[in-house]
Amino acid sequence: MVMDKDVVRWVLDFLVRQPIDDKTLAGLLNALPVQDSDWNLKKLLILRNIEAEISKGVVSEILLDLLEKMEELEFRNNLKANESLKAYCDVAVECTVMVLDNEGLERCFEMVKTVWRKIGSMVECKNAGLVSYDLINWKEDFEKAIWDDKVCKVVLEKWKKMDVFESVREYVKDARKKMGPSFLEVVFEKLSDEALKEVFGFEMEED
Repeated sequence: MVMDKDVVRWVLDFLVRQPIDDKTLAGLLNALPVQDSDWNLKKLLILRNIEAEISKGVVSEILLDLLEKMEELEFRNNLKANESLKAYCDVAVECTVMVLDNEGLERCFEMVKTVWRKIGSMVECKNAGLVSYDLINWKEDFEKAIWDDKVCKVVLEKWKKMDVFESVREYVKDARKKMGPSFLEVVFEKLSDEALKEVFGFEMEED
């Protein structure tokens, strides 16, 4: 039996938003015919992965990759990544400071080369939706900090005022709000009590 593509899309759009375990969800994604052009589902999966990462209580470059993938999807749909600008900047800073604070300048130098040089390339790209003035300023600060201890101390003090987890949570919240509820949720909310009785075949209890 071949399931209708729209029905599959509606079901997955609903399920991905639910707190079901990743193994069960992965099984459903493998079993159901997912459309490659379903940008909405792809964005929901990325948001779900972002939430899973921050739930670990540790910020890593995985979060940067996820935010970059989200920006790429937004760009393909001609949407601006305004909501993710602060989150991306804060995650990039957090990753770098953690290395600087725990592993020293040598490892931080490597981080600046890999992460912030890539960001430098993004700055030069006119379509780089994740670039902000704050991101550019932090890039310049880190490039100076690896050579100047005074700048390094200033950077660390500046970082202490940030809350990267709150920033990412706020981004996810805004992104979900922008996407709106799933189709099935909208349909369910519009159904009257009488319609529910007919669909499910039972008497609704009166208040």
